[in-house]
Amino acid sequence: MGDAATLKQAEAARAKFSDDLAQRGAHAIGVEEAKDGWSVVAFVEPGRSFDAPATLSVKLLGRSVAVPLVVQREDMAKPE
Repeated sequence: MGDAATLKQAEAARAKFSDDLAQRGAHAIGVEEAKDGWSVVAFVEPGRSFDAPATLSVKLLGRSVAVPLVVQREDMAKPE
């Protein structure tokens, strides 16, 4: 297994792939820290189809890294 993604790498992956993830059905995209590095989190409504890769590849400072993509099933927040 490769090196764990850093916060900067996860933020770069979110910036690079956010439009694509939104088109696939994510209503929010964030980054979060896990015990083994940082990941991109795509929030998708329960029951909605969501087909996306398990990792998002980015290159920073000449170094490629595969940032994990976590899919979290949550209803979209409703305005109050």
